[in-house]
Amino acid sequence: MDCDPDHPKSDIASLSLFLATPAQAIESRRRTHKIWGNGMTEEQYIERDDQCAESLCGRDGKFRVWWVWSNSHELEGRCNSQGFWLRGMILIHLSSSPLVKLFLRAGVVHRLNSSASQQVACYGIASVFTPPTYRKRGYAQHMMSLLHWVLSPESLSTFPQEWGTPPPRIPELPNGQFSVLYSDIGNFYARCGSKLDEDGWIMRGANSVVWDASTLTPATFSPKSSAKWKWLSENDVDGVILRDSELIQSELRVKPSAKVSFTFLPSGGVEAFQRERQKIFWEKENPPMDRWGAVLDTTDASTVFATWTFELIPSKPRTLVVTRIRVDPGDEAQVHDLLRQAFEVAKEHKIAKMEVWDASEEIKGVLEQAGGQSIKRDEHLPAFKWYGIERSDDIEWVLNEK
Repeated sequence: MDCDPDHPKSDIASLSLFLATPAQAIESRRRTHKIWGNGMTEEQYIERDDQCAESLCGRDGKFRVWWVWSNSHELEGRCNSQGFWLRGMILIHLSSSPLVKLFLRAGVVHRLNSSASQQVACYGIASVFTPPTYRKRGYAQHMMSLLHWVLSPESLSTFPQEWGTPPPRIPELPNGQFSVLYSDIGNFYARCGSKLDEDGWIMRGANSVVWDASTLTPATFSPKSSAKWKWLSENDVDGVILRDSELIQSELRVKPSAKVSFTFLPSGGVEAFQRERQKIFWEKENPPMDRWGAVLDTTDASTVFATWTFELIPSKPRTLVVTRIRVDPGDEAQVHDLLRQAFEVAKEHKIAKMEVWDASEEIKGVLEQAGGQSIKRDEHLPAFKWYGIERSDDIEWVLNEK
């Protein structure tokens, strides 16, 4: 992500967010390819985003709005060739403007003294970008502040007079209970509040356990249980994740240190998105990458499993990242078994690194016993904005996995 550190040097009251046109969407892909192509041709990059828009994570209205950041007098006619971006994501751009992608997702919230969890609309934000020529003018900071007014209930606050007119809302875009982003520029987004004196996105839980795969052997992951395991194909994963999401809704509780707990549901293509974005790389692998997790092999639908994806961007270490892990409480052997399955796949594909995000304290200890190193990440830093009356200090983000 990329943002501007200074306050706007232009009249911010004349700037807002607007619906992008199809022509702007095409142009946006060409421009962002120069920065985020990561070894892909322009054609491959554009095709990948088309596929994303039609995928389980993108279809059924999850990517339904396009927005352009612009001077209001430029809205009609003149910005057709200058804006940004993609079906179902909020994309914001003119030649002098930043952009941002937005994913509509399903989340779960549990409040203190509530008898059940509640499913809510929520948003994932990605790819904040300002053209290099127009950085350090505060455009992106203001854009991100305005974004709250597109996502949150209008009743929560009063739009600052200094910012002119609130951005137009789309009736089909539901009010979000929270939004989340993963920062690669530190704590900048905390400054992007919906008002001048309000916090924006608050960082939580940039924790990983990592392994240097070259130092691992099957014996690293012991004790070994007598359980039988079944490999998960890409299609198999969807069914496992759907069952997992149903369990998350029934199991979510408020932690003792909080008044509210929340998380994304991994179903609906959210977990699958990690594989789909990397498909252009892994589909060329030989031998084929066709094992995407492991599940306890039982006669009933098992709730003990791990799923993973591969990060194969040419400029970075080849990495297997566990996207979700679920074991029976206290069963350390299951953790070791699942790590052993992941390592077997990693070795076959010459993977340099294995990683697990935001492991629970119980599982984290087992991961460290199995040679994992606990670290605080310096990239992909999770941050959330809560759209409700509760204070951020009273809110716990749980299951913040990859």
